[in-house]
Amino acid sequence: MKKRNLVLFSVLLILLVLLSSCAGVGPRIGESDIAPVSASTSSTDVSVSSTSSETAVATTSSEATATPVQSADMLSQLAGLLPIVLVFVAFYFFLIRPQKKKEKETVAMRSNIQIGDEITTVGGIIGKVVAIKDQDQFVIETGADKTKIRIARWSIQQKNTISN
Repeated sequence: MKKRNLVLFSVLLILLVLLSSCAGVGPRIGESDIAPVSASTSSTDVSVSSTSSETAVATTSSEATATPVQSADMLSQLAGLLPIVLVFVAFYFFLIRPQKKKEKETVAMRSNIQIGDEITTVGGIIGKVVAIKDQDQFVIETGADKTKIRIARWSIQQKNTISN
């Protein structure tokens, strides 16, 4: 199961790299951020503002609005973020979500242990639950001589018996 997830994640990462290189993320050759200015300007295209002793400043009407080059640059910047977002989504679905699901199952298994169940501890000790002390401790019997051991709830790795 883990090997399959690793292979799927590797394939997804390679596809993201190929997608980002094919999409042309980053600045394109030949494009500039400055809109072209025409050589001839009419009196309606130019607005002049001046003060009494300062020089005049002229702006054309094409500079006041967003140009297609600027909107294309914004789209290319957003396209640059797309692979990063997809990697985070892949991490969530392949690593975080299965881990949380397994953790919920383990907590449910540990909370449903009753007297008489056979369990295996994290250390590999196999025993039968004979008493529950508090909510976080169990007493188990192990071996032929019925040795009793007190263990913590978190140290239970799996439940070997199936109870109704």
